[in-house]
Amino acid sequence: MYGLFGKELSKNTRNRILSSIAMIAIALGVILLGKNAWIIASVIFGLSMMWEVEKIYVGSIRALVFPAISAICVAVYFYFGINNYWYLTPFAAVILGWVAAFGIRKYNFERAIALLWIFKLMVAAWILMAVPFIFVWLFFVIAAADTGAWFFGRLIGGDKLWPSISPKKTWSGQIMGVVSAAIVGGLIGLICHDLSFFFYALIAVSVALLSQYGDLTVSYLKRRNGIKDMSNLIPGHGGILDRFDGWIYVLPIMAAIIYWL
Repeated sequence: MYGLFGKELSKNTRNRILSSIAMIAIALGVILLGKNAWIIASVIFGLSMMWEVEKIYVGSIRALVFPAISAICVAVYFYFGINNYWYLTPFAAVILGWVAAFGIRKYNFERAIALLWIFKLMVAAWILMAVPFIFVWLFFVIAAADTGAWFFGRLIGGDKLWPSISPKKTWSGQIMGVVSAAIVGGLIGLICHDLSFFFYALIAVSVALLSQYGDLTVSYLKRRNGIKDMSNLIPGHGGILDRFDGWIYVLPIMAAIIYWL
């Protein structure tokens, strides 16, 4: 099996492609199955991300404790059928209390912020249940930005974007990733909603930039802690945060806009 550049695909690349196909199938299945599947998937992804963050600081086994406590909080929330997301504030307090229980340690603030942000990601996913089209549109736009940056970065090369944080990323890749996202986002908006191509393309540019900043943020976290991948949960990709780093800023901001409109 040969790739785009005439080289035989490595086992890791094949795993990456197969995992991507599986994730697309799961995403489509979740959307088609409706609210309950969406909630279950978002909780599983969120708790997995929490485990990946905790694993950096306390090891793989102890890292299971906090996601377990979080799972209980989420279960109680949905068991009682609470419909107002503001009631999740105690959940956030649990996160802060858990981190504070360890005292003031190295990177403790960084750890607390990461856990709180993952909590926001889960809430954002629940808010987006109301508008599945936005989720699907974001999925393709972020995928286009990611794929365009990877493909054209390798094809064109050039100056590195931020060598100390992510040595493989280039300015050419970032620019063409944004262009790819704008084209894909504009076309989907034009076809599905019959609105201006440039309207959706302009929003897609903002989404692409935010997704790339998310990628750099996770790269910084890994570089700071001396690890290559957040975990090995997804063959060929690494961890959940490795694969979905492009969503960490996009999802909460988009959900906030939808929630307050």
